[in-house]
Amino acid sequence: MIGWVERVTLTDEALPMQAKVDTGADVSSVHADAVTLFTRDGTPWVAFTLRAEDGRSRHLQRPVARFADIKLKTSGVQRRPVVRLAVCVGRQRSATEFNLSQRSAFAYPVLLGRSFLAGRYVVDPAARYLQAPGCN
Repeated sequence: MIGWVERVTLTDEALPMQAKVDTGADVSSVHADAVTLFTRDGTPWVAFTLRAEDGRSRHLQRPVARFADIKLKTSGVQRRPVVRLAVCVGRQRSATEFNLSQRSAFAYPVLLGRSFLAGRYVVDPAARYLQAPGCN
């Protein structure tokens, strides 16, 4: 069981972050700066920067798994690159897809959507921080 807010770690990068759990979102999102698309050996890749809650940042390059068309609250659709990242919630480490988005206006830099939650977690919408960080 997890709460509607949890501490997570993007494990390969060792970046601790706060995450909002959103059963209304299909795909997970992570705040990324300096997002730049490029091609490597004919395959789309993306370079981007992630920032941990302690202020550390990591510049990463990943292949683009796909592009997601995200419906905006205001109106319209935004096309975002989707990458696979390893994330740890509690003691469970999983690789999942994250779309790279501009979340600086939001309280939480990570949003965990249904594609991550399905078959792994039950969400208690009245609770926060039910999982103690535990992946090494």
